Amino acid sequence: MFELVESSLLFGHKRSYLIFGYVIMANHCHLVIQPLPEPGDAQDWLHIRKYHRLEEIIRSIKNFTSLQINRALHRSGHFWEEEYFDRMIRNDKDLESSIDYIHHNPIRWKLVEQPEDYRWSSMATIYSGKIQYAGWFEWSLDSCERNRER
Repeated sequence: MFELVESSLLFGHKRSYLIFGYVIMANHCHLVIQPLPEPGDAQDWLHIRKYHRLEEIIRSIKNFTSLQINRALHRSGHFWEEEYFDRMIRNDKDLESSIDYIHHNPIRWKLVEQPEDYRWSSMATIYSGKIQYAGWFEWSLDSCERNRER
C-alpha cells in the first residue's frame, strides 16, 4: 500500500504540483508541495486563481489511493480522514524546516534512527541521488507541460 501512495504522490509532480518532500507513515502522510498553474498562458503564473487548488490536489490523491487500496483489500468505504491540515511556507528557511520536520517523523515514531533509513520518504527517492531522480528540482513551464501530456 505504501508503494501505491508513493507512486500516486510522485505522479503529480510537474503535472499539478511540485513536490519538495514527503513521508508516508502507517496512518498518515506528510507532503510539502507547491501547486502549479493550470494549463494555459504563461501569464497564468501571475494569477493565483488560475493555479490548481490544494483542496483538489489532496482530494485527487485521496480518491485515487483509497479506491486502489480498497480494491486490493477487497473492501469499500473511507480510507483517509476527510480533514487534512495545511500551512503556508513563507520562505526558504521555512521550506527547509518543513522538509526536515517530515523527514524526522519516522525517527519520532521510533521506526528508524536516521531519516535516510526510512524507505517511504523523499529521502529514499528525490533526495537519494539515484539517477532516476536527477533533474527533479529542475523545472520550467515547458517541463510541466510535457509531464501533463504523459
